[in-house]
Amino acid sequence: MLLDNSIIERLRTINLANNRNSYLADEGAVLVIRSGSSDEFLGYREYVPGDDVRNLDWNAYARLDKFYVRENMEIRRSCVNVFMDTSASMGFDNKLLLAKKIAAAISVITLENENELSVRDLSKNTRLNNLEFSGGRGDIPKAFREIEAFTAKEPVEAEGKGEIESISERIVTSALRPGYTFIISDFLNEDFTDNEYKMLTILKASKQYPILIQVLSNEEADPKQMQSSKGLTLNMIDSETGKKKKITLDRGVIERYIRTLNDFKEKIRKNAAIAGCEFISVNTGEKVEDILFNRLKRIYTL
Repeated sequence: MLLDNSIIERLRTINLANNRNSYLADEGAVLVIRSGSSDEFLGYREYVPGDDVRNLDWNAYARLDKFYVRENMEIRRSCVNVFMDTSASMGFDNKLLLAKKIAAAISVITLENENELSVRDLSKNTRLNNLEFSGGRGDIPKAFREIEAFTAKEPVEAEGKGEIESISERIVTSALRPGYTFIISDFLNEDFTDNEYKMLTILKASKQYPILIQVLSNEEADPKQMQSSKGLTLNMIDSETGKKKKITLDRGVIERYIRTLNDFKEKIRKNAAIAGCEFISVNTGEKVEDILFNRLKRIYTL
């Protein structure tokens, strides 16, 4: 089980915040009354000027000598899209496991509120799975099973172009309905920040509200933990490109790494802010409960 029952019960009381996009349903799935044909007949009301005459009920007019319009009830749902990065780098230090726990939490919130859920795999050479769930609470166990089945790709041994295709290209070329789009990845991809802003603006124009969730390992997020390894010479291999580099850990290397990581995260954050989107960075050293109910709190409404 990806999440404890106690966490699931807390998630059932949460909905995604609605104050960012007027096209998102205010409280999950909502009932909308409208004239004409739709899901379920609700009743009649008297005709008023401006009503579409095609919705007049002529049988009612024949009986009552008054014009009446049929009203129907339909369910309007928001769609929540979750893109999961399953590239080789996500297999390090349980990053993918944490990503799956976050995706599972999103699935509970989405389906509990009768919205539609779509989960997709971003990795290269993997069919861009479009796992769709719209059965409400009853679909939560199925969504958990499908999310739990995601696995990280094997590391690349020979030097090459890398395991991940451009994340941004794969996302913007997907057919998405209006709603939220969560992108869960370590974003350790050279071309991501170059294409990030364009991707976000395209998603916003398509009535998406993108939320970027960066998942790093504890060591990636806090390299000071590697202080005990100072002085060691390591043969580093990029798990996605196969590129090799020999590095001797010392204070200067660790400090440069911290600066580079912070600059990288700040660039992602600025692009997201300019586009009016969210960016949240978490790591495997944090408790799942803290991530779900504190770090991600600003995207929820209780």
